Amino acid sequence: MRTDRHWLHQKVVSHAREHGIKAAAREFGCSRNTVRKWIRRAIPGKPSSLTEKSRAPKRCPHKTSAGLEGQIVKLRKRTGFGAERLVREFDLKVSHNAVARIIRQHRLTRPRKKKPATKKQLRTVKRAWKLFGQISADTKYLQDIPCYWPQMMRLNLPRFQYTAREIVSGACFTAYADELSKSYAVFLAEQLSAHLALHGVDLHGLVWQTDNGCEFQENKEERGLPSTVRALGSDHRFIPPKRYTWQSDVETVHRLVEDEFFDLEQFRDRDDFFAKVSTYWSYFNLLRPNRGKEWQCPLDILQNQAPALAGALHWQPLNLSLRHHAYLPNGYQRGHDLPRYPSTRKTQRRAYVALRRARQEGPNLLSGVVPISELDEHGFALVPHALTAENIQQLAAAFEPTHRPGVRAILDNPAVSLLAHSKLLTNLLQQFTAQRFFPVRAIFFEKSRDTNWAVTWHQDMTLALRERIEVDGYGPWSVKDGIPHVQPPISVLEKMLTTRIHLDDTDAENGALRVVPGSHRFGRLAPPQIENLRKTQNEVLCSLPAGGAMLMRPLLLHASSKSNSQRRRRVIHIEYACEPLPDGLSWNPA
Repeated sequence: MRTDRHWLHQKVVSHAREHGIKAAAREFGCSRNTVRKWIRRAIPGKPSSLTEKSRAPKRCPHKTSAGLEGQIVKLRKRTGFGAERLVREFDLKVSHNAVARIIRQHRLTRPRKKKPATKKQLRTVKRAWKLFGQISADTKYLQDIPCYWPQMMRLNLPRFQYTAREIVSGACFTAYADELSKSYAVFLAEQLSAHLALHGVDLHGLVWQTDNGCEFQENKEERGLPSTVRALGSDHRFIPPKRYTWQSDVETVHRLVEDEFFDLEQFRDRDDFFAKVSTYWSYFNLLRPNRGKEWQCPLDILQNQAPALAGALHWQPLNLSLRHHAYLPNGYQRGHDLPRYPSTRKTQRRAYVALRRARQEGPNLLSGVVPISELDEHGFALVPHALTAENIQQLAAAFEPTHRPGVRAILDNPAVSLLAHSKLLTNLLQQFTAQRFFPVRAIFFEKSRDTNWAVTWHQDMTLALRERIEVDGYGPWSVKDGIPHVQPPISVLEKMLTTRIHLDDTDAENGALRVVPGSHRFGRLAPPQIENLRKTQNEVLCSLPAGGAMLMRPLLLHASSKSNSQRRRRVIHIEYACEPLPDGLSWNPA
């Protein structure tokens, strides 16, 4: 006997019409009301009238609205996030099960491999490791990403991503280049080691792990990333052959950045690429929760386990293609292998060791600190002995020879970067203000017999930014050495602070800075106002010995005369800010 329900409904109706309702109920084992229901529904010549109707309620008060469902579909297509992450990231007022159902209904699911139990157990083991005990480094080929390749070819965007990931917190430190090179791998290792040391990480307890790629191998003269990190106090190991899962932490990040960034973003030019990739990695390290780490972001983990190291997460991706001037000796034109260390590189290596020692001894090196009232009232303060003679010698050697009156964008110089981020200077700034500052620009000035000039009375009114974006209150714009500069609102300049580190004795003979005390309180000054202040206010000559530091507000009126001496006057000018810029504007990292 056939058992499909549509056929049974037809037999029930025909049997009832022939033998009656009670006989049909007894024959088919159902109630008389059921027989009456199918008789009522039957329409002669239309068998489909006997199909069953849905018993679902006509209205469901808890059903996800069409608008919210459309939003979920759009977010899924745009980000590729899973159900739980969509609910967490975008604060959706719906359960993750409902989001998963909507994703399935719209056929937006992706086949996913099941994670073996051993991987979950390994996560538990790694969670107990020491923070900054291991960094896994690898490179990602960007030219095999279909959505990124056309833009890369058209706009000359980077072709390789150098990635270093800390295992316990999951923090990522990246750099980008146009070629695969030992030099670039070494430069990333040097810069990252210096960055971590300045934020309190013990390099002696750190192990770098890499695969056996050519960019991580040493050459015949034993120069490369392994020897570099060992020289800086860390250790290095290669993964065994065919042990690809040993690098799973960094390979996972390479898949994530492809899905969440390179497959989604469109770029206008190379500067736009670095602006957007810097934003993504800041989001990754400071905000993005990691499901494999109990929905914590790297910042959460560091704040819970080692709050003093949280500053290490403030890392800007390096543009390694612009680092040739800081790595290769002048005139080096051939080959892709590591050059021999020129004297400047040896100096920077020694400067790293010296400045690291200075960072540890920072507060003990300061003497003659001026009270905070002087900086607030007069707009400047003098610290006669901020650096030791050894510090001065190492920093001065990093700029030998220059033969130029000034060098802009030196914040990417390892020696200057170490100084600007060192506890020596941050402790000095904290003597004057409770705000937390970070360096945004550095310039090297030199007055000598060959490079001599005078500077008229002026205020420091411009910021060096990554790219030009039109924002209300910011303007006019200019370009200096290829870097966009802009005049910001006065409120931005009032919150900034400048530190001038003197590498030589400075006095009236060799062009020491002259200032008008208190002029920073009058805001932006027009030429007639400057002339009036000069007539009504006395100027002060800021003489300092070598190693002295001068703190000043950018709006302070200042000038300097030509040098009348055979002595040199070298100054490292570092500008600090305490707040990020609005509406997509970002500081130039150099």
